[in-house]
Amino acid sequence: MDKYINLKLKNKKNILKAAINLPASKSESNRVAMIQALCTKDINIQHLSTAADTKIMIRALKCKNTIINVKDAGTAMRFLTAFFCVTQQKKILIGTQDMYKRPIKILVNSLQTIGYNIQYLSLCGYPPIHILGKKNKKIKNKITVSAHQSSQYISALLIIAPALPQGLTIQLTPPIKSYPYIHMTMVIMKKFGIKIHKKYDKITIKSQHYKPPQSYTVEADWTSASYWYSFLALHPDPKSYIKLLRLKKNSLQGDKIIAQWMYPLGVQTTFNEDYVLIKKIPAQQGYSTINFQHHPDLAPTFMVLWAAKKMDITIKGIENLKIKESNRIQVMQNELAKIGTTLQEITKGIWQLKSSSKIWNKETIIINTYKDHRIAMAFAPLMMLGNITINKPTVVEKSYPKFWREVHGLQQE
Repeated sequence: MDKYINLKLKNKKNILKAAINLPASKSESNRVAMIQALCTKDINIQHLSTAADTKIMIRALKCKNTIINVKDAGTAMRFLTAFFCVTQQKKILIGTQDMYKRPIKILVNSLQTIGYNIQYLSLCGYPPIHILGKKNKKIKNKITVSAHQSSQYISALLIIAPALPQGLTIQLTPPIKSYPYIHMTMVIMKKFGIKIHKKYDKITIKSQHYKPPQSYTVEADWTSASYWYSFLALHPDPKSYIKLLRLKKNSLQGDKIIAQWMYPLGVQTTFNEDYVLIKKIPAQQGYSTINFQHHPDLAPTFMVLWAAKKMDITIKGIENLKIKESNRIQVMQNELAKIGTTLQEITKGIWQLKSSSKIWNKETIIINTYKDHRIAMAFAPLMMLGNITINKPTVVEKSYPKFWREVHGLQQE
């Protein structure tokens, strides 16, 4: 793909009618892949994600080399740290320079408390790290973990818990961020035969064996669906609709809340057996405040959509956006400014998005992606309003490799 991609809706008068073959859930795929590696027999996994992150994860789980390069795959870095500890593999985990800015201290501290020897190779609290096996013979089975920073730490510990000699009890210290991902992890583990006891913020898993089903099918990705909701919300024709294939109503994914949140913005969701139909309806007054504490990946999508619709919104729960693939708060401030929108913290933890009343549709806007897949995809729907250029568009390979192919289909409308 070229260094940049130009996006423009060629014929705005046409009704938008599209069927989108969504990618498999990267979050679910990564969890299933790690569980499979802990099982004693192979599992027939259907519809596994082809995202770069999942490919990195699967290769690393099978790799015999001492040095493992996870590149920019944050989930892989966290999950593999726990996996190599419990499987007694001495490994050095490295990545990109951006990966070395993403904290891992809470997870490493937890694993060290359990009884594993992990050393930092550069800055304390950040990758790269060296996993050296057990630091003593006795492995502890009770830990307290802060849940305010990343749910991936908790999920990594949950998945290895059954393989520990005495299991593991995790006491979570609130506030708990991105809880739907923790819930997803526990539900998947239960499907693989693991018994879990949860009472309030305490989760107990005894030592036991995974009992995999004969086959397992990964769901389509609800976070990826959010971009198509945004495309539809901005399309000018009121008769437009999009079919989103293989989405489930009773999904494990917390980002299915997009169906509820998009309704006031003029998109109605109808659930069918093997697809979700979204169609335009008149927009309503809707909400004035929204909290992304449990759905941080949806934040860039909504910020761009609100800006495009000239809405002012109060936003909460986005603190952890600073430690994603990019500092997404700063990135959104930079790129939204190009369409006359400001994002400012008015008091600690509370942000105000203010949109310009000016109509942008004349000059081409160049969006920088900052090596962040979700920034590229969140801004793509602006093609419904005017010309935009996405710089370094290949970043979408991280989670949605076929995204631009699907967008190209809309441009042909």
